[in-house]
Amino acid sequence: MKWLKVAFVWMFVLDAFAASCPSGYISSNYRDSDLVISASCGTGTTQIGEVSSTCNGDEECFPDYVCGAGVSKVNTDVVVSAPLYSQKITVPSLNVSINSTVCYSPLIEGRTTNAMHMNHNDKVYYATSLKQCRVDFDSSVAPTGSYSQQGNRMDWSLTASGRTITGISYCGDKKPDSGDTVTSVSNSSTDLSANYYCYCRVITPFLSDWYYVTRYTKYGAEGCDTYCYAQCVDSMKSSSTMRAAIYNSMK
Repeated sequence: MKWLKVAFVWMFVLDAFAASCPSGYISSNYRDSDLVISASCGTGTTQIGEVSSTCNGDEECFPDYVCGAGVSKVNTDVVVSAPLYSQKITVPSLNVSINSTVCYSPLIEGRTTNAMHMNHNDKVYYATSLKQCRVDFDSSVAPTGSYSQQGNRMDWSLTASGRTITGISYCGDKKPDSGDTVTSVSNSSTDLSANYYCYCRVITPFLSDWYYVTRYTKYGAEGCDTYCYAQCVDSMKSSSTMRAAIYNSMK
């Protein structure tokens, strides 16, 4: 194993860093009020993932946070590591200077297992990864808005908790085996008349699972194609159970 010698310095400045989306990734932008990057997710937010410190084959990549020195972590001699980012999020932070570039590892006060610990001003901190914190939506509050079909698109939008959410509908060929939500919906390409089970999902600001709403027994697949998107809106407005399932699955 090759070890990299680095110099540790305590600094209290916030560096700004901008980067474009690297090859092999597609860009996805969120409003600051929708997604917060933090060392820990606070009240009113839900953690939906971590922020990768690399852009090397990760499913999700955050180029604005990748350390500009080409190093993604720093290790101790007992192989405990701390991720490094281009931006300083916490004060204090573990600041690592590498060839005139400073990168940062967020610090949280306290102790935990399998983490790098350090003392600062008589307090113990541990290094941690940055988290993706999604804004919460209150399922007890009915959203507002109306629907209108755009051409042959089956999409819809509502205002929920003061934010606009957009969704799509889809007609599958069966209902879920259990529960109301699924990650994918089957659709028959050989028997189009079998596609009369209406599903809904939110696509922005965060993608949700599919929620099964109803089946169009009387009007069949044509009825599902015609009315499913409207049923998604009506059900979202009337059913707190559906809203909870949709909101809790958004990532």
